[in-house]
Amino acid sequence: MNNLSDQYLSVRKSSEEICAPLEKEDYVVQPVVDVSPPKWHLGHTSWFFEMFILKDYLPDYQEFNPQYNFVFNSYYETVGARVVRTDRGNLSRPSVDDVYRYRAHVDKYMLQLLERPDLSAAVADLVTPWGSTTNNNTRNCSTPISNTF
Repeated sequence: MNNLSDQYLSVRKSSEEICAPLEKEDYVVQPVVDVSPPKWHLGHTSWFFEMFILKDYLPDYQEFNPQYNFVFNSYYETVGARVVRTDRGNLSRPSVDDVYRYRAHVDKYMLQLLERPDLSAAVADLVTPWGSTTNNNTRNCSTPISNTF
């Protein structure tokens, strides 16, 4: 594994550590309309890597579930329709287990991409801790805990 893969995994692991104290029921709670549930945040950050990196930079990448484009899109209207933020706490599906399977799927292919010797500088810049995709992961997964309790 290279440094970029390690950085990627570190950020992804921190998101799961933030959610570790939660019970499954806590992942769905949307205490106020301005805060999305932890389950949605975990799925959204995976969708973000899938939508803006894997689909563009990993040949033959297959989406985990095309319906997740609607479920986990936040406000990127140019890439498709989305669930309105105030309704994210009403989503009973995908299940928390499915979201974690989705994360594992995305992580598997992100690591394949990050380990490629021909990895472009553009992708590397997106995935570094200060890059837009990793920053999105950190920002999205640090808010649910403070707002769940």
